Amino acid sequence: MRRRRLQQPSYKYSRCLDLHETMGSEIENLLQELRDAYATIDSLQRQLHSRDLFGTDEEESDNSDDEPWFDTFDPSDDESVIDLTYDTE
Repeated sequence: MRRRRLQQPSYKYSRCLDLHETMGSEIENLLQELRDAYATIDSLQRQLHSRDLFGTDEEESDNSDDEPWFDTFDPSDDESVIDLTYDTE
C-alpha cells in the first residue's frame, strides 16, 4: 500500500485562507461597531423619552431663585431666617 504524502497548501489556497480570516475579523469589528451604534441610539432615545416625560434641569433652573420654604417661615417664631440657615457657635 502506497502512502500519499500530505502536501503543503498551495500559495493560492493559503492566500485565500488568510483573506478569509482577515475578512472574518473585519466583519466582526464592523458588527461590534454596529452594536455600539445601536446601544448609543437606544441610550439617546431613552434620554429623549425621559426628557419628554420629566422635562430637563434647564427648564427647572429658571425658578431656582425662588425659595418656597422662605414663604412658609412664620415670622412670629423666635428664630430668624439667618439662625435657621447658618450654624452659630
